[in-house]
Amino acid sequence: MSLPASIRTVWSEGRGWLADHLSDEPVSFQRLIWPIVLDSAERAMRLCGVRGNVSEWLEGWMKLGSDPWDIFDEMSKACSIAAGRRAVDSGWALGESWRQLYPAIAQLVERGGLEKGQWEPFWKMHREMERIAFGPPLENMEKIVALMGAGVVRLNAVKSPDYQYDYDLERFITERYALSVDVHVDAVLPGFQDFAKGSLIGRLVELGIARRDPTSGGVEVTKSGALVGKSGQPSARLHYFGRATEGWLLGNDSLGRNAREGISQWAKLSVENASEPEVRALR
Repeated sequence: MSLPASIRTVWSEGRGWLADHLSDEPVSFQRLIWPIVLDSAERAMRLCGVRGNVSEWLEGWMKLGSDPWDIFDEMSKACSIAAGRRAVDSGWALGESWRQLYPAIAQLVERGGLEKGQWEPFWKMHREMERIAFGPPLENMEKIVALMGAGVVRLNAVKSPDYQYDYDLERFITERYALSVDVHVDAVLPGFQDFAKGSLIGRLVELGIARRDPTSGGVEVTKSGALVGKSGQPSARLHYFGRATEGWLLGNDSLGRNAREGISQWAKLSVENASEPEVRALR
């Protein structure tokens, strides 16, 4: 897509405004972070010559119904914008603003950086912005849209979670339709707070060797991944990485190789702490 070079200033200034509030004091998502995201999106729109209102666009997006062809239209439009076949719009400006500012947002929010009562509004918007700002590569997205247009992929059940399964006839039944299935694959990851009490991390929390952030529910760790115990002291030997820390940290599911430095720090620490191997002469 063709964008003005000056748009980079919008993102750098937005990140700078967020960085100005990095301190020991928790911040408000609704009063500080989100207004900066919206302002950056509006400024980006003006630079690109786009008319519209970002907040109004988001309100309409949130009301998007379950009609599969409405969803198809939105996905098709997003592909056209990403490929440069169509001019950018308010939705693109909001999504790109969130994507560009997200590293700075994460720095503010992580490790208990939000004020009391601000986790829920943040996480609600975070989930929605995942749909708007991030997604599959354009090539894969266009394949999905093509399969939908050909009737091979259908989105009838995307927003119809209430269903029954008829085991005798092997079909899903909802209020609107019945759908026969050949194979059913449950490919939904468990929520980051759904670890069982009997699991390793659950047991460590019970014993007080690990603790959960009271605001987000994420397991607390240091920058190198050391578990923080009930007393607030980090463990010298136990480290944890993964979804259970989501909330205390953000983006555990990122495919970016440089998204998290904790594992590399842990590896370096492990090597430094390793004792010298005993060497014996062979006879």
